[in-house]
Amino acid sequence: MLVFLGRLHAQVVITGSVNNAPVNSEIEVFGYNNDIEGEPVIYGVTKLDKSGNFKLKLNIKKNSKAQLRIADEYSELYLEPGDKLHLSDNYIEFDETLYYTGKGAANNNYIAKKLLFDESKEEITRVITSANEYKQYIDSLTTERLLYIERNSIEEMSVQFTHELIADAKYEGVNEKWMFYVDFNSSTNEIKHRNLPENYYDFCFELPLNDTASIRSSQYMTAVYRCLQEIVDKQIVFADTSLPKDLSQQFWIKENYNRRKALLTDEIRDHQLAQYFYNYIPYIVWQVEFCDSLVNDFYALCKNISYRELIKKRYESQRDLSSGKVAPDFNLTDVNGKKISLKSLHGKIVFIDFWASWCAPCIAGLPQTLALQEKFKSSTDVAFVYINMAEPDAAWRNAMQKFELSNLNLYADQKQERELRSKYGFNGIPHYVLIDKDGKFISSNITSFETADFEITKRLGR
Repeated sequence: MLVFLGRLHAQVVITGSVNNAPVNSEIEVFGYNNDIEGEPVIYGVTKLDKSGNFKLKLNIKKNSKAQLRIADEYSELYLEPGDKLHLSDNYIEFDETLYYTGKGAANNNYIAKKLLFDESKEEITRVITSANEYKQYIDSLTTERLLYIERNSIEEMSVQFTHELIADAKYEGVNEKWMFYVDFNSSTNEIKHRNLPENYYDFCFELPLNDTASIRSSQYMTAVYRCLQEIVDKQIVFADTSLPKDLSQQFWIKENYNRRKALLTDEIRDHQLAQYFYNYIPYIVWQVEFCDSLVNDFYALCKNISYRELIKKRYESQRDLSSGKVAPDFNLTDVNGKKISLKSLHGKIVFIDFWASWCAPCIAGLPQTLALQEKFKSSTDVAFVYINMAEPDAAWRNAMQKFELSNLNLYADQKQERELRSKYGFNGIPHYVLIDKDGKFISSNITSFETADFEITKRLGR
């Protein structure tokens, strides 16, 4: 009986009534396995009935941030074991009418209201072009967010939820300021780096690197990661510029690792080192002795079992993606509904561009992919494959037409997208892969189009 009650308490029930939604709209609640891998975890999925109602039972074992999707509209959730939420909404005015009642309603009504508040600030940030003015504005916005929490929080909101809100509000501005240097021009589909004042990143040196009270805040962990890039990564200068590229890379990666060890403590150190390794293992996995020495040091140092297992899994999976290993097969639908597998392309060098039209870096990279495709258009031994990552069908087809994507255009639905990310070892897009005529990796992570050009040219014997 005690076990049964424990499981019952871990359950979250969400019911809802949605007006004016598309017929048979899908309702999905999902989260992420952790904030390092970021792999989606589906908590529950169902469809609206004819009356626009639905019911979901979710197994939630701890307080969790989650995403709510109703057809093509999204919102955020904060779920605690035992919550019983009922949502009501008019799909036509989704954000403005989303409202919750029941246990856990206070937390989630606050989120719905805050999302509208944040949305009202987005237009302002888009028109600021001065770096110092932008920094001042984000600082004022941080103050405004904290005041917003104070004015809008109510007793019914849970203590942990309120604590995470405050930590998020304190630290999310760090990432916003850090990212200001990236400027995406939507009219030309180009990403440019803004010129910044010499001391622009001084705010990174003021961040408390070991604020253990904020460890559950993903905004804080992102802030620490960003600031370490300024405090550590950009401060390392090579004394010997004559070192071969591989040795220079080893020196830089090991020095970054050791400085993080020295600066950070306990849980935050474990998290940041795991994040660091997760990002850099693909670049050093083929340097087996060097990679093993660092990873083994991490295993001995890290007290968090889940982080150790995560890095072990990452290391082993990246070894399977190294040059010369067989690329995982896929079977995806093209624009005419025909199934295309990777095996069907054997005998050709295959360049894959994983992309989506909502992804600014993807769109910025398309001209380079297309230029590469144009260079090798006369060769029947090269195939360029564009795999769209789970966009709505209309958005995918409109983007293909707008950007004039020829050759093979394939579509991955949400399940296939998750499988591809897992099998090919990547999270963010765009992601580029190059495969030889035997279906083996030339590179599972092409980081420059010059490299792709060189490798294709070499294998064509030009």
